[in-house]
Amino acid sequence: SGTVVLVPSGPLTAAPWTLLPGLRGRELVVARSATSWFRDRDPLRSTPSGRESPVCFVAGPDLARAEEEVRAAAALWPDSLVLVGPAATAAAVRSAFAGPGLVHVAAHGVHEAGNPLFSSLVLGDGPLFGYDVTGGPPVPHQVVLSACDLGRVTTRPGDEVLGMTAALL
Repeated sequence: SGTVVLVPSGPLTAAPWTLLPGLRGRELVVARSATSWFRDRDPLRSTPSGRESPVCFVAGPDLARAEEEVRAAAALWPDSLVLVGPAATAAAVRSAFAGPGLVHVAAHGVHEAGNPLFSSLVLGDGPLFGYDVTGGPPVPHQVVLSACDLGRVTTRPGDEVLGMTAALL
């Protein structure tokens, strides 16, 4: 009943782990390495009424029900940051990534297999690329990507995985 920590190799990184019956309803962490998980193992442990870190919800443009999705989730955290419409810019989301303990993004997503760091989230002012989130401040403890294609990864020699999820990990 505790947390399940997975450090998968290669193509298994993008497996839909929560669809496995034994993992349904369990707290699941997919980590880049056991060392990084152990070092950063103080995840957001909160409830809507007693969270430790702020929460941000983002709705990208031209996605049916994205705004409805983030507003419904944000209703559980009344003082959360909600970025929709023109406020959901790449700069605002990068800034949100630097602060909250949880960021939930509902947007179109594109995985670029030829150059995985060009995988992107489609936001109000254009794309937020994988390379935009690497090398900067640490990302939130939890990121929910309700975005098509962004669970995909490209595996390089040595089982190095690249893509938006790898950039966030």
